[in-house]
Amino acid sequence: MSEFLVVLRHVTKIYKTHERALLPGLGDLFEKAKDVDSFRALFSKSNIFQAYQGIRETFEAKREEFFHKDSLTERAKFLRELVFKEDELAVSALLDISTEFESGEFAAIAGPSGSGKSTLLNIVGSLEEPTFGQVIFEGRNLEEIREDDRAEFRRRNLGFIFQAFNLIPVLSAFENVEYALILKGVPGDLRRSRTREALRYVGLEDCMHRRPVRLSGGQQQRVAIARALAVDPKLILADEPTANLDSKTAVAILDLMEKINRDKGTTFIFSSHDSMILSRARRVISLRDGAIVGIDHKKTGSVPGIETPPLGRPAA
Repeated sequence: MSEFLVVLRHVTKIYKTHERALLPGLGDLFEKAKDVDSFRALFSKSNIFQAYQGIRETFEAKREEFFHKDSLTERAKFLRELVFKEDELAVSALLDISTEFESGEFAAIAGPSGSGKSTLLNIVGSLEEPTFGQVIFEGRNLEEIREDDRAEFRRRNLGFIFQAFNLIPVLSAFENVEYALILKGVPGDLRRSRTREALRYVGLEDCMHRRPVRLSGGQQQRVAIARALAVDPKLILADEPTANLDSKTAVAILDLMEKINRDKGTTFIFSSHDSMILSRARRVISLRDGAIVGIDHKKTGSVPGIETPPLGRPAA
């Protein structure tokens, strides 16, 4: 039986979309201030004290109501409405997402623009934190990882493939891949060997010393894949990886990703609305307005019986 690599429990993400805050009472004072002089007058000690009293009374009155909400989702909605002005200060990007990803999956998160796909992918990759809920990676709650250790967690476990490739323009293809291994602390000879092997695997052995400007879009995405692959990740997160590619190149890139998944058992989670990706994914999780609206299981979600050794390491 396959093990769960990632588990999300009641994940909710709320963004503040305006710099003014704020709490009931103070927001009213901001609305009334028309110029500097009126602002000074409105923010006199007496008015601030009155605003503070209003805030305190509001929270005292709402405290019990908040704690009697049954779910984290309801508490998130209640808190947002209490603290922020709904129309301009808060946006729910994700709302009560609960799902799991098995080791070896080739899965996609689908939905229209603004549905929360990229936000969910960023939360899985610990690039963002949920407002509420838990993200469990191999049984470990990511909230337990200190901020200073998150980058190391990502280097040890994750690979990222971005829509815009995100290559360093002054470095060659070889150096872009090698840099990821430098950050991981891989020693020199092994680092160079794994870099060459990764670039050969994606078919770029003849282009490894070219800078990104001298590579096509498809070749740049292959470099990005090699960079993700070289660090021997357990999970590769791919955010709209075919969006900047023509259809023929996109097919070749997807063929390569399926080969990596099949040969090495690397878990892939895509964020995309590309029908080509969704047709190949063995499980598609559909989002709309930040919530899961459907899960389509197409095939078995894991690749059993894989014995391929990680890049740069000899088989036992």
